[in-house]
Amino acid sequence: MCETMRNSRLWSTTLAPQEDDTHRDARDRLRATLLRSREHAHSLVSEVARDLPTYTVHDISHLDALWEMADLLLGREQDLNPAEAFVFGQAVLFHDAAMSLAVARFDRDIAGDPLWRDLVTRGNVAEPPEMHPTCAGRKRSSTQLQSSYGSATPSSLGSSRTPRGVRR
Repeated sequence: MCETMRNSRLWSTTLAPQEDDTHRDARDRLRATLLRSREHAHSLVSEVARDLPTYTVHDISHLDALWEMADLLLGREQDLNPAEAFVFGQAVLFHDAAMSLAVARFDRDIAGDPLWRDLVTRGNVAEPPEMHPTCAGRKRSSTQLQSSYGSATPSSLGSSRTPRGVRR
């Protein structure tokens, strides 16, 4: 783990092991999960420099440095609990991950899934941004989407359930 993150006050008071911790198991789970997420984010953001060579540094060191920035913003009077620090840490890890073309390749794979097309057609998710490789620089109207995907429904696409968090 990075020294910058580990040396931050936010980390040391929330997710680092504590003496006489009555919530040790929960804190250990949050810490372990966040560190595994950091490994995944590291693999994504390591490609940002290759994919966007003229852009500023957005690698894992940038993500780790945000823990120091949080210390400055929070000051000594404001404390987060371990769950809040975990949510902050996840947001930090993935806020720049979509800048990698690895994410675009992932999106392209999802875009071929019938359930994804259904969600776009129904307006439950936004269509990919114009810069997305699958859009080839053009924006399609809802009429064009409807003509491309028809009146697909989850049952017509072989799915009778709506994914958690998706509006019907």
